[in-house]
Amino acid sequence: MVAIAIYARVQSVADERDHLRDYANWTLERAQLSVDAADETFKQLATEQWNSCSDAHIDRMRELVVNSRFIDGLGYLVDGRIACASWGRSTGTVSIGAASSLLSDGTSLHLDARSQMIGPTAMVALSRGSYVIFVHRDRLVDVLTEDAMTLGLTTREGALIAIKSGLPGSMQEGRVPPSSPNDIRATVQDADFEAFGIADTAQIQQRLMKHLWLLAPLAALTSAILIALIIWVSRQRMSPRSELQLGLKRNEFIAVYQPIIELASGRCIGAEALARWHRPGGAAISPDVFIPLAEDNNLIEQLTERIIRVSAGELGPLLRGNKDLHISINLSSADMASGHFLRVLQEVLPQAGIAPAQIWLEATERSFIDVERARTILDQARARGHPVAIDDFGTGYSNLSLLEALPLDTLKIDKSFVAAIGQDASTSVVVAHIISMANNLGLAIVAEGVETREQESYLVHAQARYAQGWLYARPMSAEKFTSFLQDNARTDAQTLTPAPGTV
Repeated sequence: MVAIAIYARVQSVADERDHLRDYANWTLERAQLSVDAADETFKQLATEQWNSCSDAHIDRMRELVVNSRFIDGLGYLVDGRIACASWGRSTGTVSIGAASSLLSDGTSLHLDARSQMIGPTAMVALSRGSYVIFVHRDRLVDVLTEDAMTLGLTTREGALIAIKSGLPGSMQEGRVPPSSPNDIRATVQDADFEAFGIADTAQIQQRLMKHLWLLAPLAALTSAILIALIIWVSRQRMSPRSELQLGLKRNEFIAVYQPIIELASGRCIGAEALARWHRPGGAAISPDVFIPLAEDNNLIEQLTERIIRVSAGELGPLLRGNKDLHISINLSSADMASGHFLRVLQEVLPQAGIAPAQIWLEATERSFIDVERARTILDQARARGHPVAIDDFGTGYSNLSLLEALPLDTLKIDKSFVAAIGQDASTSVVVAHIISMANNLGLAIVAEGVETREQESYLVHAQARYAQGWLYARPMSAEKFTSFLQDNARTDAQTLTPAPGTV
């Protein structure tokens, strides 16, 4: 029995280390996406000629940041210091520090870049030639992780770049968490970085002891079976794709609803249905993690179908009783390519008694890579009566001309722009320009991420029509949304949201 336990322990540790090595490899791949995006931006700028810090140059840098999902800021260097950037001309508050490492493509890596214009948190900067790119550290380790797992990224020299962990060790110390007898580690390298994964041995020990005690009475007669079972148990840690597939099969994905408010009246006119993943045991996985995972593994259409069916089932009675109310459903690039969601809606809505006009469809700019296919799908959706919105505008690959090329009804301003209102004058100008342009095209405006009355007042004066955000309500269950609507109907609109011209 002792020999069996020792063997099982050794085998489970080896399996766990292989498991961590897989996650470390995924971390390297995630970091490389940001490096590749920076390289492409540097190459584009190398082919262009600009007049120092002209307005046109600043606008071009802002455009490159807006059109990339991996870059958070872009600056222009003169004599080694930032003279201007995507947020405007320098105010002397920007520092990128000395280069910590030189990447294989000749790009310098800076680990202590700071700017009041892009937030108080230290960022990673990548510089080449006359330009420097800023990237939030969290982007570099944005990988779905399991409980009691730590992922981190360092330079080849060992300087800590980013970490996703609750274990000892911090970014400020610039070191990898110190080794402990209670952890298991694995590391991998590529040409530029080293990634590591750390797990706690306590969970492995707990799992092994549980099964050993259950099977101990049979050990004398079934030792071979016992060994096989212990090894099998230690290997039940599934890949992220397998976990996602199992979660869909077990209906672990639910819908929550964030109210959308009409700014002029304070009236709730609908809600955006948002997917949430609650795993067995109560663990919640962030949408920022599981949605890219679903997209990468061709499971996003199943997730969209799940949210459509759940929303129709939970809010069907509410929508039937209030024909002015709508629910917004988010679509991915895969949804736009296949059109499968249209078949689901055609099946579900008549059964639920919901009018097509009560289901708004939201697609991000990144969904419109194939513009012709997107136009065909959106034409079909609008022909059936569904209003169409472009979501997270300003963060994807498209430009303003796309708004004229596609059949759209609504434009949703990304929360990153709203958050800058009152903080970043240059971004506030961009928000006003987007709203004015959309109004001229006859598109309704929904501002996302509204959290303060100052932001609300700005949006009212800029003539945005709708808003959503924590100022009004956080995402909530169907039951709580029903109660919210009832309270909203009883509330004097003037006490909730000022009308245009009164603030």
